[in-house]
Amino acid sequence: MGTVPIEEWNGNQTLPYRVQIVTSEVGTVIRNNAVDIPRQISHREAMDVFIAWVVLSFGFSIMFARVYTASYPLILVGSFVTAGTGFVIHEMAHKFTAIHYGYWAEFVKDTRMLILSVVTAIFGFMIAAPGATQIYGMAMARDTLGRIAAAGPVSNIILALPFALLALIMPGFLIWKMGFQINAMLALFNMIPVFVLDGKKVWDWDHTAFGVIAGIAGLLFLASMVM
Repeated sequence: MGTVPIEEWNGNQTLPYRVQIVTSEVGTVIRNNAVDIPRQISHREAMDVFIAWVVLSFGFSIMFARVYTASYPLILVGSFVTAGTGFVIHEMAHKFTAIHYGYWAEFVKDTRMLILSVVTAIFGFMIAAPGATQIYGMAMARDTLGRIAAAGPVSNIILALPFALLALIMPGFLIWKMGFQINAMLALFNMIPVFVLDGKKVWDWDHTAFGVIAGIAGLLFLASMVM
């Protein structure tokens, strides 16, 4: 435990307060007396999001190439559009929900997990955990942490619905079905109640909320598989 200026801890952020590194149920967090929480995306965070988007999209394209008969370039483009939308909005939902509650948050890629996502995709399934939105601020209540965690899967559920509708209206367009499947998959995967995923935090906060979100995600995933 120690007190350091925030700009010494992260050169990409210059904030008008000093911080204290502490440990809580979310791992390492930072207590602060912040007046203004920055809402912009730093250059480093933007690069991490971009790299994770590219690698995750490539992984999904490998996996979907085993399922669909369309040309690989078409599947690759579809993966970039749909996986990119689902992944970026998922992480930004975490980020801006945390900011809403008065915390500083930013996405940080995990290079080892990015490699794992591509390796698993080669074998026909995918562990889509390219990184995490790290949250800094005063140690938070369990319900606040649960709501921040739930924001990601809920955003994917919301995104899955228009993709599903478009897939029904225009079944010949592969991109709509891919968008439905990817967002349903991201929502369901992230609701698995293990420590590193959103589902564990939602489960610890509210079993009913967990059941509703996981149940909807599961139904959407099943529907996307038979569409």
